[in-house]
Amino acid sequence: MRCADVVELILEADPPDLRGEGKGALAGHVRDCPRCGALAQIVLEEQEILASSMLEVVPAPDLDMILD
Repeated sequence: MRCADVVELILEADPPDLRGEGKGALAGHVRDCPRCGALAQIVLEEQEILASSMLEVVPAPDLDMILD
């Protein structure tokens, strides 16, 4: 797999592939290529920041309202 192919796939990849887990071509490339591995790490970190930010923005459901 070429780095150009990885860059196209990396934004839509599952976290295990971004961490280089498993036997898939993307995971293998991320493990073996320092440049793509660093890019995958950045994407993982940004996904975590986004998920944590969303928890602050989205209110918890009001269960009393749902059950009424």
